[in-house]
Amino acid sequence: MNLDIDHLRKTHKVAPYYHGLGMIRLIMPDCTLNFHGKLIPPEAHYIHSHRRNFTSTCLFGEVKNIYYNYELADKSTEYVLEEIDCAEGEEQRLVHKDINLIFEKEVIQRPGEVVDHYWKDIHDFECLTEHACTKVLFGKIVDVSYIVRDKKEDYLCALSNKGEAEESWDIIERILQSQKKG
Repeated sequence: MNLDIDHLRKTHKVAPYYHGLGMIRLIMPDCTLNFHGKLIPPEAHYIHSHRRNFTSTCLFGEVKNIYYNYELADKSTEYVLEEIDCAEGEEQRLVHKDINLIFEKEVIQRPGEVVDHYWKDIHDFECLTEHACTKVLFGKIVDVSYIVRDKKEDYLCALSNKGEAEESWDIIERILQSQKKG
């Protein structure tokens, strides 16, 4: 994939924007590019599922996907399961007020490696290198998304602060330049 900044600027479909899970998302004509790293701190980082199935290919860097399951609890826990529409300005809806998280597995994605995500997979991710970029191919919308939220934290929609496109372009350019030096 051509990751030259001038090429990306000329051919993108939607200007880049900040996603609160801790990435800059750039929508291209045939895929979505997610840029991760130290320059992009999360504001609304939740263990979550997705509205659709998708395939993620790591273009550079390393990303860890951490998969979970959950069980309903009959006493108070620190986590709540909520349903979200993953749309700017939408509010979350309570599904279960007390759940226990169950760790299932970790999958580390390195350059060239592909991970298929099923819409019901509940996972978290972590950028393991200074920067990483994943190319995402989304399927059709299947359902709503779910988040696991610590009850001590207020909900913040991950799309509530998309930032300015030019600032996102600057961060993408800095990430790409650091890859050329590395």
